[in-house]
Amino acid sequence: MLSSLSAPAESWETPVWCVDAKGAGAYRMHTAAQVQAVGNDSLSARNAALTRKAALEERIREAVIVEQVQSSSWPTK
Repeated sequence: MLSSLSAPAESWETPVWCVDAKGAGAYRMHTAAQVQAVGNDSLSARNAALTRKAALEERIREAVIVEQVQSSSWPTK
């Protein structure tokens, strides 16, 4: 994890692929703090997805009728 690395110089930047609000992807310069924030946010999102997956798996394991399985789906936005 980046947060465990030694602190880079104040002026440290690196290009990171990202997509803007209009959907345009490009390499854009990011500071160490921005890179760490993205890493932390992605870890939080991953953990939330794994927690949801485990809950759905448990619900399916306990299902006794087909409709219970069919209603156990990944949420859509």
